[in-house]
Formats: sequence, C-alpha cells, structure tokens
Amino acid sequence: MTLTAETNDFSALTASRRSTRAFTDREIPAEVLDAILADATTAPSWSNTRAFRVALATGERAQRLREHYGRLFDEEIAAHA
Repeated sequence: MTLTAETNDFSALTASRRSTRAFTDREIPAEVLDAILADATTAPSWSNTRAFRVALATGERAQRLREHYGRLFDEEIAAHA
C-alpha cells in the first residue's frame, strides 16, 4: 500500500488528537460552538451510532447540569468497580 497525501494528513490529524481535562470559565463565542456542533454531526462513530448528547447552558443551569452529570458519572464508575 502506498501512502498518499490524504493518508499522511489523516495520520497527522489522529496523532494530534488530545483529551482535555482542564477547563476555564471563559465564554465560547456562539459561532465557534455552531462550528463545533456542525462538525460533530458529521463525525464518524462506532457502527454509525452517533451516540452523543450535547447540553449547552450557563449560570445556575450549567452548575446544576455539572452536578447532576457528575453524580451520574460517579455512580457509573462505582458500579463498574
């Protein structure tokens, strides 16, 4: 198999992938969020399931979501331990 420019581009893209575990409270512009969500709707997923959920919130509602999903995550981790 011969490596093409597209293969090299994809390899570089996957090598540059990273997980973010530190976040700031800086507001993200709406147009940036729109672009991210547009990309997410076309991104490949296992068996084409597109199994993701997105919640956008600020202020008190955002805090409630963080607490709620944090509890659910902790419960799931505990169940698998």
